[in-house]
Amino acid sequence: MFNSQPQQEWCIQELKIAAEAGVRIRDLALYESLNTVADNGQSIILTSGCTIPVLRTLQRLVIWGSNINQEMFIKILSYVKECPQMTRLHFEHSQLPLKDVIDPEQIPSQLKERGLRVLYDRGHGLVYRLSFDHGQWEIHYLPSNQSLSVGIDQGQSQLEQEWCLQELKMAAEAGVAISLLSLNASFSTVADNSQSIILTSGHTLPVLQTLQLLFIQGTDINQEMFIKILSYVKECPQLTLLHFEHSQLPDVVDPEQIPSQLKQRRLQVWWMDVYRLLDLESGRWKDGVEQTAKWWAI
Repeated sequence: MFNSQPQQEWCIQELKIAAEAGVRIRDLALYESLNTVADNGQSIILTSGCTIPVLRTLQRLVIWGSNINQEMFIKILSYVKECPQMTRLHFEHSQLPLKDVIDPEQIPSQLKERGLRVLYDRGHGLVYRLSFDHGQWEIHYLPSNQSLSVGIDQGQSQLEQEWCLQELKMAAEAGVAISLLSLNASFSTVADNSQSIILTSGHTLPVLQTLQLLFIQGTDINQEMFIKILSYVKECPQLTLLHFEHSQLPDVVDPEQIPSQLKQRRLQVWWMDVYRLLDLESGRWKDGVEQTAKWWAI
């Protein structure tokens, strides 16, 4: 949808004429232009103030770059219900209530009978699909040979962190590989039972069964906290790389407190500021350049 109001008015008029003439409208994309939906579900109101009426020949609606809460989401479904040929509703680069369960009773039955597919692409490679039966988002598609990489920064909003955490949990539960989780000045501590990381925001990050690399940045860690982090890592069976950067770490770690499972797993713990690798047997840091040279020589 064009940005200027005269262009939007011209485009909307063309859409109305096409729908009234029975011309198929394959796609309508709203780029950061959605404002709300009329209470009766009969029109979409744009940020410019222009309104898009029900288009009876519209087949797919794409909403791009909008923040949508659960109430607004239900109103959008009410509009979609009035468009009898629409079978696809896509959201891209938007913020939706991913972590919330949408009451299936609020989803119009006509949409279920029509076989409407509601997809959500946040731009990380994962595409979610709304289950009408449960009102929950499920992982629908991940490009082949692709894994999930997520960063949680201290500067992110509480809501954005919640979305990241929910996405991580859903990916892990679906068996999707999480190749990297980066905590940039957002790490606070580890729960006493080692089952979660607590962020500076107060949010908790549970054990992720498919996490492969944990990268902690901008946090000073004493020996007690270091051991607690290793205890969390022990609970993540696919995690084989633990990196620290812009952090102060203990010079020596008590090897008796390093979980034996991590030694068997051959976990690599890197202190990137000084490029040193932790020897899990002795608890001392070794020269990373020398160790890398040994690996290449094998």
